[in-house]
Amino acid sequence: MLVEGADRHVQARGRLAHSDQPVTAGTHTGTLRGPAGEIAPTSQTVDAPFCSVYEFDEGKITSVHLFFDQADLLTQLGTPPGPGSSA
Repeated sequence: MLVEGADRHVQARGRLAHSDQPVTAGTHTGTLRGPAGEIAPTSQTVDAPFCSVYEFDEGKITSVHLFFDQADLLTQLGTPPGPGSSA
């Protein structure tokens, strides 16, 4: 989960599916209007690029690995990670 909010939108920008692990790259945008884990609502709008790698077994998705820049996302939300954080 990147952003909670009524105006969230995911835009796929590209797909690579020549293997058994297809990849989708895109942008996740939205406004944090409700809590997201330990982050209180900030009403900040974010624009977060991402990459998802899918694994399949017998034609069904068995896992999805989501990659994004957590430090950039937190900074856009107005809650930058502190020194020594794992973001």
